[in-house]
Amino acid sequence: MYNLIKILFCLILIISCKDSNPVSLSQEDCNYGIQCCLCYTFTKDNYADVNLPDNQDCIVDNVCLTRGNNGALYNAYIHSSYSDMLNSEDDILIKWAEGTINEALSGELTFYNGLSNEAGNFGQLVQLPDRPIVAYLVEHDIYINFDFISWTSGQQGGGFSYTRDIPSISEY
Repeated sequence: MYNLIKILFCLILIISCKDSNPVSLSQEDCNYGIQCCLCYTFTKDNYADVNLPDNQDCIVDNVCLTRGNNGALYNAYIHSSYSDMLNSEDDILIKWAEGTINEALSGELTFYNGLSNEAGNFGQLVQLPDRPIVAYLVEHDIYINFDFISWTSGQQGGGFSYTRDIPSISEY
Protein backbone atom coordinates (compact mmCIF):
# COMPACT_ATOMS: atom_id res chain seq x y z
CA MET A 1 0.00 0.00 0.00
CA TYR A 2 2.84 2.37 0.92
CA ASN A 3 4.55 1.89 -2.48
CA LEU A 4 1.22 2.41 -4.25
CA ILE A 5 0.85 5.77 -2.52
CA LYS A 6 4.32 6.79 -3.68
CA ILE A 7 3.58 5.73 -7.26
CA LEU A 8 0.34 7.70 -7.24
CA PHE A 9 2.17 10.71 -5.80
CA CYS A 10 4.66 10.71 -8.70
CA LEU A 11 1.85 10.39 -11.23
CA ILE A 12 -0.02 13.29 -9.64
CA LEU A 13 3.11 15.42 -9.81
CA ILE A 14 3.65 14.66 -13.47
CA ILE A 15 0.02 15.49 -14.29
CA SER A 16 -0.02 18.64 -12.13
CA CYS A 17 3.05 20.06 -13.88
CA LYS A 18 1.82 19.51 -17.44
CA ASP A 19 0.84 23.16 -18.00
CA SER A 20 3.76 24.72 -16.14
CA ASN A 21 7.48 24.79 -16.71
CA PRO A 22 9.07 21.88 -18.55
CA VAL A 23 9.30 18.60 -16.74
CA SER A 24 12.33 16.44 -17.33
CA LEU A 25 12.09 12.70 -17.05
CA SER A 26 15.75 12.26 -17.93
CA GLN A 27 17.94 10.93 -15.14
CA GLU A 28 20.84 12.97 -16.51
CA ASP A 29 19.02 16.18 -15.64
CA CYS A 30 18.43 15.20 -12.02
CA ASN A 31 20.71 16.44 -9.28
CA TYR A 32 22.83 14.92 -6.53
CA GLY A 33 23.61 11.68 -8.33
CA ILE A 34 20.42 9.78 -7.47
CA GLN A 35 17.83 8.28 -9.77
CA CYS A 36 14.84 10.56 -10.23
CA CYS A 37 11.39 10.15 -11.58
CA LEU A 38 10.84 13.89 -12.02
CA CYS A 39 12.82 17.09 -12.32
CA TYR A 40 10.91 20.36 -12.34
CA THR A 41 12.12 23.97 -12.58
CA PHE A 42 10.06 26.72 -10.97
CA THR A 43 10.61 30.49 -11.13
CA LYS A 44 8.85 33.36 -9.37
CA ASP A 45 9.84 36.72 -10.84
CA ASN A 46 10.55 39.80 -8.71
CA TYR A 47 7.38 41.57 -7.58
CA ALA A 48 5.13 38.87 -9.07
CA ASP A 49 1.66 38.55 -7.51
CA VAL A 50 1.95 35.69 -5.00
CA ASN A 51 -1.80 35.12 -5.11
CA LEU A 52 -1.69 33.94 -8.73
CA PRO A 53 -1.27 30.17 -9.18
CA ASP A 54 1.54 30.72 -11.74
CA ASN A 55 3.65 32.21 -8.93
CA GLN A 56 3.18 29.25 -6.59
CA ASP A 57 4.79 25.84 -6.92
CA CYS A 58 2.09 23.40 -5.78
CA ILE A 59 4.07 20.29 -4.99
CA VAL A 60 1.00 18.49 -3.60
CA ASP A 61 -2.56 19.67 -3.06
CA ASN A 62 -1.81 21.30 0.31
CA VAL A 63 1.78 22.50 -0.20
CA CYS A 64 2.15 25.47 -2.56
CA LEU A 65 5.46 27.28 -2.17
CA THR A 66 5.94 30.95 -2.91
CA ARG A 67 7.66 34.02 -1.53
CA GLY A 68 6.54 37.61 -1.04
CA ASN A 69 8.63 40.58 -2.15
CA ASN A 70 11.11 39.66 0.60
CA GLY A 71 11.54 37.05 3.32
CA ALA A 72 11.62 33.30 2.99
CA LEU A 73 9.45 30.71 1.29
CA TYR A 74 6.07 29.90 2.77
CA ASN A 75 3.19 27.56 2.04
CA ALA A 76 0.58 29.74 0.29
CA TYR A 77 -2.05 27.01 0.64
CA ILE A 78 -2.21 27.72 4.38
CA HIS A 79 -0.49 31.07 4.94
CA SER A 80 -0.91 34.52 3.43
CA SER A 81 2.72 35.56 4.00
CA TYR A 82 6.03 34.51 5.50
CA SER A 83 5.19 36.48 8.68
CA ASP A 84 1.84 34.69 8.91
CA MET A 85 3.70 31.36 8.73
CA LEU A 86 6.07 32.33 11.54
CA ASN A 87 3.19 33.28 13.84
CA SER A 88 0.97 30.32 12.97
CA GLU A 89 0.10 27.33 15.09
CA ASP A 90 -1.00 25.29 12.06
CA ASP A 91 0.52 21.91 11.43
CA ILE A 92 3.79 22.00 9.53
CA LEU A 93 3.42 20.23 6.19
CA ILE A 94 6.95 20.75 4.86
CA LYS A 95 10.28 20.76 6.71
CA TRP A 96 13.72 21.81 5.45
CA ALA A 97 17.38 20.86 5.91
CA GLU A 98 20.68 21.55 4.24
CA GLY A 99 21.85 18.34 2.62
CA THR A 100 20.59 15.60 0.33
CA ILE A 101 17.99 12.88 0.45
CA ASN A 102 20.67 10.26 1.00
CA GLU A 103 21.86 12.15 4.09
CA ALA A 104 18.26 12.51 5.30
CA LEU A 105 17.59 8.80 4.91
CA SER A 106 20.71 7.96 6.89
CA GLY A 107 19.60 10.27 9.74
CA GLU A 108 22.41 12.79 9.29
CA LEU A 109 20.20 15.91 8.95
CA THR A 110 18.21 18.11 11.30
CA PHE A 111 14.97 19.39 9.76
CA TYR A 112 13.46 22.81 10.51
CA ASN A 113 9.91 24.12 10.10
CA GLY A 114 10.91 26.87 7.68
CA LEU A 115 13.58 27.63 5.14
CA SER A 116 14.77 30.77 6.89
CA ASN A 117 17.44 32.22 9.14
CA GLU A 118 15.02 32.09 12.08
CA ALA A 119 14.09 28.45 11.61
CA GLY A 120 17.47 26.86 11.37
CA ASN A 121 21.07 27.06 10.38
CA PHE A 122 20.53 28.22 6.80
CA GLY A 123 22.45 31.50 7.12
CA GLN A 124 21.92 34.15 4.48
CA LEU A 125 19.20 32.95 2.12
CA VAL A 126 20.91 34.69 -0.81
CA GLN A 127 23.49 31.90 -0.43
CA LEU A 128 20.92 29.17 -1.20
CA PRO A 129 22.13 28.74 -4.79
CA ASP A 130 24.89 26.15 -4.95
CA ARG A 131 23.85 24.58 -1.61
CA PRO A 132 22.02 21.25 -1.46
CA ILE A 133 18.64 21.69 0.24
CA VAL A 134 16.21 18.87 1.01
CA ALA A 135 12.54 19.20 1.96
CA TYR A 136 10.41 16.63 3.75
CA LEU A 137 6.68 16.42 2.97
CA VAL A 138 5.41 15.37 6.38
CA GLU A 139 1.99 13.96 5.42
CA HIS A 140 3.42 11.99 2.48
CA ASP A 141 6.73 10.83 4.01
CA ILE A 142 8.60 11.97 0.90
CA TYR A 143 11.92 13.82 0.58
CA ILE A 144 12.63 16.26 -2.26
CA ASN A 145 16.00 17.71 -3.29
CA PHE A 146 15.99 21.42 -4.15
CA ASP A 147 18.72 23.01 -6.24
CA PHE A 148 18.23 26.79 -5.97
CA ILE A 149 19.26 28.61 -9.12
CA SER A 150 18.61 32.16 -7.93
CA TRP A 151 17.44 34.10 -4.86
CA THR A 152 16.77 37.86 -4.95
CA SER A 153 17.86 39.59 -1.75
CA GLY A 154 17.81 43.12 -0.34
CA GLN A 155 14.03 43.60 -0.61
CA GLN A 156 14.33 43.70 -4.40
CA GLY A 157 11.15 41.81 -5.23
CA GLY A 158 11.41 38.31 -3.79
CA GLY A 159 12.26 36.47 -6.98
CA PHE A 160 13.64 32.95 -6.81
CA SER A 161 14.15 29.91 -8.96
CA TYR A 162 14.92 26.28 -8.29
CA THR A 163 14.93 22.82 -9.76
CA ARG A 164 13.43 20.17 -7.55
CA ASP A 165 13.56 16.45 -8.01
CA ILE A 166 11.90 13.46 -6.46
CA PRO A 167 13.77 10.21 -6.08
CA SER A 168 12.45 7.09 -7.72
CA ILE A 169 10.47 4.76 -5.51
CA SER A 170 13.32 2.26 -5.57
CA GLU A 171 15.41 4.74 -3.56
CA TYR A 172 13.14 4.20 -0.55
